[in-house]
Amino acid sequence: MNSRMICLAAMLTVLGLNPLPGHAQSHGHSALAPVASGRSTLTEDFNEPPPKGWYYSCKHQFIQENGGSILRTSGGGHAIWNGAGKVQDFVLTFRYRFIRGEADISFRSLVTHGGHEFYCLTLCRDRVILGRRPHGTAGTTFKALASKPHQIQPNKWHSVTVDMSGAQIRVSVDGAAVLSAVDPQPLPPGPIGLGLILNSGYVDYDDVVLKKGPAAAQTTGAPQAGRRERGSTSATPINIP
Repeated sequence: MNSRMICLAAMLTVLGLNPLPGHAQSHGHSALAPVASGRSTLTEDFNEPPPKGWYYSCKHQFIQENGGSILRTSGGGHAIWNGAGKVQDFVLTFRYRFIRGEADISFRSLVTHGGHEFYCLTLCRDRVILGRRPHGTAGTTFKALASKPHQIQPNKWHSVTVDMSGAQIRVSVDGAAVLSAVDPQPLPPGPIGLGLILNSGYVDYDDVVLKKGPAAAQTTGAPQAGRRERGSTSATPINIP
């Protein structure tokens, strides 16, 4: 399946955050205490696996690389961080690398008796897509809030920033603004997940930093290159019924 078909499938298929039979695992425990605006809620480099406060609806392993560890996700699903409970306004930065597969970032996940609803950011080889799965719909229903062509090279580390403040969502890749969208009826607070879609291969993650509160209260830069290579390098929202 080429990247264009995978991206199209990403707009039609969203994977839930509930642990899947056979793959769900939980490591450690963190108190769900409130965190002051602008303070780092999470700083994770995966160098001391297994990290605390994470559970998994995807296959995963911790890979040794250049003197440290990275998180490798595969099989579809997410590594979900629930160490600070539900997150509302936040700035999330991380590094990721894909060999095969498309990265999928989920946030503000809401599970009720009527269904499962959440935002998801899909990072394809040639397109970035921000979407929302509507409440109470089947798993194949997906509404795109914004989509923009953007080349992302495989086999290289890329830095990503997701800024959610009120109804506004902004996405930057390698320091360049790529997407901006406004959801007039934003979802309530929820956890954050890092993973991939469609069982399409595997995606690596590292240097995850999450800060609660609006970006105006913070000074948040892109993740640093650190010990490994980094990759070099506002759309009009669209709706899909």
